[in-house]
Amino acid sequence: MTLESPGFIRGEYVKKNIKVGLSSGIVVFTADGNSLDELLAAADRRMYEKRKDG
Repeated sequence: MTLESPGFIRGEYVKKNIKVGLSSGIVVFTADGNSLDELLAAADRRMYEKRKDG
């Protein structure tokens, strides 16, 4: 997704395009980890696995 962000810099009107992306990894408490650190690590692994698989 691309967002446009018009505005003024040093009194001059400028238009910037900002590219935004989202990736997520879904995990289940206790099945994928019992602590926040374990769950975040599992979510990170899943996210990169999905990116690699397309």
